[in-house]
Amino acid sequence: MSVWKEKYGKKFSISKENKEKSIYNSKIIILDDISTPLYEFLKIGVPFIIIIKDSYQNFKPHFKNELEKLEKIGLIHKSAQSGANFLNNNFENLYDWWKKIIKNKNFKQFKKNLFSSNINFLENIKKELLYGL
Repeated sequence: MSVWKEKYGKKFSISKENKEKSIYNSKIIILDDISTPLYEFLKIGVPFIIIIKDSYQNFKPHFKNELEKLEKIGLIHKSAQSGANFLNNNFENLYDWWKKIIKNKNFKQFKKNLFSSNINFLENIKKELLYGL
């Protein structure tokens, strides 16, 4: 954390608010994996990017393909440096970028594929997306 404080000073802070309030008040959320928070942020519509340092080897081919499409629109980055560059270049226009993201056909399809009204929703996600489960 001190590295971030040194670099950004007062522009950087760790919120002491409750989680929900800080999420809604954030300009952007940075995720480092595909897990429950991704579903939460997709559902509530807050801006986010994902930095995935691993390859997509644990995911099935059709899901890998969806992730690669999200990479092309700047939602997924393969390194912290790529994510940082994106944020530095787009920070003043994140609201406009997010408006484009939520209208993007690949983003809409990704979101549609992750949400289901099926009663066995969680089991289906595991079977659909991950190898070996």
